[in-house]
Amino acid sequence: IDVMEHLKDPEKAIKETSRVLQKNGLFIMVTPNLDSCSKQIKGEKWFAFQDPTHISILPKEQWITILEKNNFTIKKIKSIDMFDMPYKKLASTLNLLSYILSIPYSQSKKRDNLLIIAKRL
Repeated sequence: IDVMEHLKDPEKAIKETSRVLQKNGLFIMVTPNLDSCSKQIKGEKWFAFQDPTHISILPKEQWITILEKNNFTIKKIKSIDMFDMPYKKLASTLNLLSYILSIPYSQSKKRDNLLIIAKRL
C-alpha cells in the first residue's frame, strides 16, 4: 500500500487493517523516508513535502510503534528508491545498478522511501 502518507489518520487505517486481516497475514506499505539523503539535501523542496496530498509523513520509529500497537510485528523494513536527488540521471543509474548487481548501495538506509512489511499477530 503506497497510501499511508495520504491519510489524515493512518493509525485508524492500520487499526482497521488489523481487524480485517487474518492472523499471520502480511501488511505491506511504502511511505516517504524522513531519513533519506534527498531530504537532507533538498530540505523543504524534497518530493514528499512538495505533494500537498502527503499529509502524514512520519518517522520510521512512529510507523513501527503504530503497527506494533495494532497487533503487527515487523518482519522487514527496507529503504528503497532514490529518485529525488539533484542529479536524477545519476540516481536512476545507481538504482538500476543496485538492483541488478546487488551492490552495497542497495543496502543504504538513506533512500527516498521506506518499505515496511508487517505480520498480523
